[in-house]
Amino acid sequence: NVFEDIHDPNMIFDYTGGWSYFSVDYTLSDKLWGPHLELFWPVITGGPANSTLEFDNLIVRKIKQNELTTVVPSLTPVPSSSPTSFCTKNFIRNGDGEFGAPSYWMAWGDNYITTEEPGFGGIGYALKVFDRTEWNEGISQVISHACLEAGSVWRFQAQFKLYDQTTMQGIHCDPKSTTSFDCPFVRLAVRKWKEYVFV
Repeated sequence: NVFEDIHDPNMIFDYTGGWSYFSVDYTLSDKLWGPHLELFWPVITGGPANSTLEFDNLIVRKIKQNELTTVVPSLTPVPSSSPTSFCTKNFIRNGDGEFGAPSYWMAWGDNYITTEEPGFGGIGYALKVFDRTEWNEGISQVISHACLEAGSVWRFQAQFKLYDQTTMQGIHCDPKSTTSFDCPFVRLAVRKWKEYVFV
């Protein structure tokens, strides 16, 4: 497996445990591209042990050059988008917990996942990751790798909450530190199958 961590250094983080907006336009690195791709999946993670991570309205999609503009955080709930072009659609299924269950998602580590009500904006659901024993436990979903191209740009957007599971108090982190695992971030992973040559 090959990993790349995607942080949002411009995220305005709510230290009280409220909702924070995450938005990054990420250019696919060479190490995540190549022949024999088998699996492609984002992992939502970050935050210390015993922290609960909630997220809502997660969007992962390939974007066009004319969309490369500054994204203004939304102040109201935004439903999952469904553009008509396959490669620019939202690749995430159940990205806002609209099914009322964590369908299509799997725990990443020994933690548990569920949905929480209400979600962002006081409506619907959010996805919740809890009983985390270390920062790299989270939630993941395998998505299509059909549109991966070297140099292609992918947009990652979501609302996040991070708080202490025991006290329910917010947790301090510094989004500007792109090497820290204290803030919520996306770990993008691919798996390549090996080509065996028999002689």
